[in-house]
Amino acid sequence: MYSLGLKRFPENPQFSVGLALCLYDSNNTSHADLVLQQAQKRFAHNDDILFTIATTYEYHRNYFEALRIYQTLITRPTTRTKSLINLIGVLRKLKMPFRAQHYVDANPALFDDTTRAAIRSDEAAFELRWALKGYYLHSNQTLLNDALNKINRNLLSFNLNRPETLSLKLVQNSIFDKTAVLNAMGRTHAAIALHDTYAAEGLSFPSYALTAVAEAHLDQKNPKRSQKLLHEALRKDPNNFKAKVLLFYAYSDAYDMHDALAFAAKLDAQETPNIWDRQHLYKMTNPRKLETTILHILSLEYAGYMDSAESRLETLVAKAPANGWLRSTLAKLYYYRGWYDKAKQEYTLLLHQNPDSFTAKEGMILSQLMQRDYEKSYQNIEALQKEYPRKTKALQELNKAYEQSRQGSFSVASRFGDTPTQSSVGSSSGYYINSRLYSPRFNTHYRVFLDAQRSYEKLYGTKLQNYRYGAGLNYTSKTFDANILLAYNAKNIRRFAPSIDLQYALNDYLKVGGGYALFSSQSPLRGLVHGTRADRLFATLSYRYSDEQESALSLEQVDFTDGNLRYALGLRHFQHLIDGPYYNLDGYVYAGATQNSKDDALYYNPNNDAYLSFEAKNSWVLYRFYDISIRQTLGLEFGVHWERDYGSKSTGAFSVAQEWRLHENFGFGFGYLRKRSSYDGNLEYKNEFFLNLDGRF
Repeated sequence: MYSLGLKRFPENPQFSVGLALCLYDSNNTSHADLVLQQAQKRFAHNDDILFTIATTYEYHRNYFEALRIYQTLITRPTTRTKSLINLIGVLRKLKMPFRAQHYVDANPALFDDTTRAAIRSDEAAFELRWALKGYYLHSNQTLLNDALNKINRNLLSFNLNRPETLSLKLVQNSIFDKTAVLNAMGRTHAAIALHDTYAAEGLSFPSYALTAVAEAHLDQKNPKRSQKLLHEALRKDPNNFKAKVLLFYAYSDAYDMHDALAFAAKLDAQETPNIWDRQHLYKMTNPRKLETTILHILSLEYAGYMDSAESRLETLVAKAPANGWLRSTLAKLYYYRGWYDKAKQEYTLLLHQNPDSFTAKEGMILSQLMQRDYEKSYQNIEALQKEYPRKTKALQELNKAYEQSRQGSFSVASRFGDTPTQSSVGSSSGYYINSRLYSPRFNTHYRVFLDAQRSYEKLYGTKLQNYRYGAGLNYTSKTFDANILLAYNAKNIRRFAPSIDLQYALNDYLKVGGGYALFSSQSPLRGLVHGTRADRLFATLSYRYSDEQESALSLEQVDFTDGNLRYALGLRHFQHLIDGPYYNLDGYVYAGATQNSKDDALYYNPNNDAYLSFEAKNSWVLYRFYDISIRQTLGLEFGVHWERDYGSKSTGAFSVAQEWRLHENFGFGFGYLRKRSSYDGNLEYKNEFFLNLDGRF
């Protein structure tokens, strides 16, 4: 009929419009396009023809051409209303909801509440994604607040108590986006509660919303729940790269290190260095490859394979020295290994490349804190707070680290044991307790402390004991650590005993120390009860090759009041042998020699003796969850002890212990030691139980 009408009345444009629409409904699009092209030539300024052409552009997804025509038609009275309605739809499809809102506000009578809510939903979605991508670094919080307000307005416009309301796509999208907004704003409890509430009502969350809730659970230190949500998110969208990255961190935070290692290696293998750009038809660098490579390296670092992680990172930085992300990752690795000078060097280079790098400034402050450069770190924290006021969480962590450096602390070391085997001095049993309590730091570098020692030994039925109490002052700076102590022996020798010790750090590698004590706390108890005390002068030198290797040399002179003069030389070497997330093996070498000038003292004083021993310390992580950990250690030591006039005897020790860290500010350890040693040619077998406590307040 339209074709017949077009032939009989060729000057009537409605027949061309009707024929074109019928052809489109019949899926004969090429014929419909031809009809409209001919009509456009004949009726160039006819509004109905232009409107129909605009709708066909929409059909072909040529939205910009449709937009151009609709913007012309809204100025003409005959087509203004229907063109405005279609114009709003085109603007939404072009992801221009803010422009659509402008037309809605200018023509409120034409649009219902559902349309307004849909546009608010679009605006909120865009503001959320802009904020997450960091397009507006100085106004992300503003974007998130605006998005949340629009989402809340939408949700308030519906009756959420009605079950059928949750079936509306607009309501569902608002709930999904709200979880992501709340997580991005740091309101992780609210994001989790929102998800749990509507998931319990049967609402199926999409992959991006599940990822946001999983990230909120990670922030709340619930990595197992996060893993479950991330697996669900990846089932719904296997290409959700953020979910994959978060899953690695969920494995690491839960200390499922075998899973973390395998997952990071698999993820890195899946990402190729180059990808095909389908739009421009050429190969381009894969932006995800660098991130998966770094995750693979971090998996090695978190699992304890520090040397491997460091060598790989250094190789990558050498290839791409201008890449700030690689350089900051290497700096953090140096920091965790205790190389604070090297970490600061990397952060300094990063600041030269990018003076606005918050990561570099944050890393510099943490390195300064670990080097006890308190004034500079405090000044830099204050400056950072003014420069980046919106970095709330990171600034809180920096302030927390600084406050921890100011905290008071305590330590208690105790030993209880006996030597049941007969020797030249007989069997004995006893205990030793040493405790120290430090005040919080004041005047930047100073702390006062209390020191207490109590020792007891029962020898052939005779009780030998000594009490010692004191107070002192501690000074710490970037290079110096010094203690001055004034103690008082309250039992057999009632005398004050001052002492001083200090340590100087030349750099990350080399440290020297020394001290002097009148009436040393290391005076033998068997001498103290008979009025013999000892003054001690000592010096130490240590060289730290890495966190896995260190050597230390000590020299000592002890001057006893009974006329004996002792010289001692000691050497200790530590070597990390086996890495692993759950098992580690460390090796120790101990060597030394002593010389005493007096014979037959009431305490052990061989004319000359020397020792050499080797210890293997096996360590297992039994449990770990953030600041809580339980570690089991097993030590086996074998050696030889030579004493003049008595020859050599084999020595050894077996120890087993557990170390419990219940909080970042409190931990304790306990264990048992069985030791074989020689005393004037006689073998002694000593049993000892020990308990140690340490904490901050």
